[in-house]
Order: sequence, then C-alpha cells, then structure tokens
Amino acid sequence: MPPPSTHPFVRPKGHLLRILGVGFGIAVIVGGAIGSGILRTPGLVAAELGGPRLIIAVWLVGGIYAFCCTLSVIELGTMLPRAGGWYVYSRRAFGDYAGFLVGCIDWIAQPVAIAYLAVAFADFTAELQPSLHGYVKLVSVASVVVLSLLNWLGLRTGSRIQELTSLIKALALIAFVVACFVISPHGVRDGALAVSHAAPRGGLLLSVLLALQAVVVTYDGWYFAIYFTEEDNDPARNLPRSSIVGVLACIAVYVLLNTALLHVLPMNKLAGSEVPAPTQRWGSLVAAVNSSFWFSRW
Repeated sequence: MPPPSTHPFVRPKGHLLRILGVGFGIAVIVGGAIGSGILRTPGLVAAELGGPRLIIAVWLVGGIYAFCCTLSVIELGTMLPRAGGWYVYSRRAFGDYAGFLVGCIDWIAQPVAIAYLAVAFADFTAELQPSLHGYVKLVSVASVVVLSLLNWLGLRTGSRIQELTSLIKALALIAFVVACFVISPHGVRDGALAVSHAAPRGGLLLSVLLALQAVVVTYDGWYFAIYFTEEDNDPARNLPRSSIVGVLACIAVYVLLNTALLHVLPMNKLAGSEVPAPTQRWGSLVAAVNSSFWFSRW
C-alpha cells in the first residue's frame, strides 16, 4: 500500500479536487464583481458629482482601492489555500469564536445575494418578455433550481459554465460600449459632454464620499477567487495572476462603460436615470445585459 500523501495542501482522504486554474479565477472575479450595479450606479454617481472628469476619477479611485485590497487578499490566500474564504483568515487570526461568527455571517449573506439576483434576473426577463410579468416568482425559483442542477453535475462542469457566462458578459458589455461610440443616437452625441449638471450637493467632499461609497460597492466581488483556493491546482501561482487580471479587467470595463455613457447622454439625463440608456430600444439592450449577469455570478 503506498504511503499517504505528505503534500501540505492535499488531504489523503476526502480532499477537494484540484482542477481549477487561472481562467476560472478570472471568470469568477469578473462574474462576481461585474453585476447589475454597473448599470445602475453611473446615474447615482453622476447625480452626486455632476462632471465627467470627477466621475471617471471616482471610478478610477474605486478601482485602485479594489486593487490594493486584492494585493492583501492574495497574500492571505497563498499562505492559507483553504476553502472558506474570510472564515479561514478570521479563524487563524482571532480564534475559533471569531471564525465561527464570520463564517456564519458570510454563509447567510450568500443565499441572500442569490435570492436578490434571482429576483433581479426575473424582473429583467419580464421586461424583455412582457408575458412573464405574472410569473416573476416562478422564474426566480426556476433560475435557482437550474443553476443548482448545473453545479450539482460537478466542479469541472460548473467551472466551464462560469468561464463561458463570464466571457459572454464581458463581450456583451464591450459590444454595448462600442455601440455607444459607433451608433450614437441622432442628436445625442453632439455636445453630450458639454452639458453640465448642477453643482455637487452638500459640498464637493461629501459628494465625492457618497459617490465613492456607491462605486466601492459596485466593485464588490474582487475577492471571489479566494473561496476556491483549495480547488486550485496551484494556488500560489494561479491566485495572484487571476486576481490581478480579474480586477484590472473590472476596472477597464467600468471606466469604458462610464466613458461610453458620458459620450451619448447629456449629464442631466445620465444623472436622472436609474438604468442609463440613450433610447428605449437601448434600454431593452441594457435589460438584456442585466439579465445575463445572474448566470455568471453563481
């Protein structure tokens, strides 16, 4: 009988499969961070700041904040490559009781987020298909069941679905950005950036802080790769690469999308929009992109 494995990160019995790589890490960060918030937050930020330069600056500052946080988490993830995310680090730093509390809160937050995203997916689907307006609850439950079954098929299948849907999401947003610059609606492109919104309410500092709060929440999800380090085939090598590339991809998408919206929408229209879009038809396109976010987050 061969001796049990002495590798520090592989359990001889009942261990998790180590089959994930850099591609999955990037996909789970992009899928987790880029959600429906990026299509809702630009209007809130524009309402607070009222100027294109300030808006882009705040999105860049939020991205730098997420990037710095990522560097810290990379160190923790490579030192403790175990499944559990924040639970693992809290337990190691503060003991079992603190780890238990953090683990429970994190566990409760995940089903709540799943439920929220399922309802959002059903709402946007109903906007695209009006006949489903009376079946929002059914569509929400069905989406959770379908994703649960897909993940039940196995880690390899789930990882491939995550990579595919995150790629579709990124391509959809890039297509939206290109459309904003190439086929701008008539009468909107000219002078869009020249229209200035009212001065920031409550002073510039307060407006910047409120805008940053919304932006930081929109970047939330930059740490999702840490939950899968025990299933990574080489976490010490893959986690830094996937985390850095994933966060930089999110920053690029967010800045490009805001630049595109500023290009086609006057400031007053952008600031007053819950989901900014140049026309009603483009609004339907935005809703379609939003509906795809649900599949690539979980």
